[in-house]
Amino acid sequence: MGEKYQQAQQALEYILDNLNLEDRFNLVTFSTGVEAFAPGLRPASRSEEALAWVSGLRAEGSTDINRALLEAVSFVEPGRPTYLIFLTDGLPPPA
Repeated sequence: MGEKYQQAQQALEYILDNLNLEDRFNLVTFSTGVEAFAPGLRPASRSEEALAWVSGLRAEGSTDINRALLEAVSFVEPGRPTYLIFLTDGLPPPA
């Protein structure tokens, strides 16, 4: 695993460790494919389960940013504040 991937994973772990009790969350990974932690939003009490899921993730393949964003937006519920945090270990293409 590269340094950028480790930094992104540590940032995600920090976020999960600091959720408020009333928060709900989900995680979407993206590489060659897109995978969600759960089929819908989960309560903050499930953060330990999410941390275990995150620890099993590995960087591989290409980066499908568009599909990942579309998947993440599908979890938005009208009337609730929504924060979308986008973490990537990808590097921009050379100029």
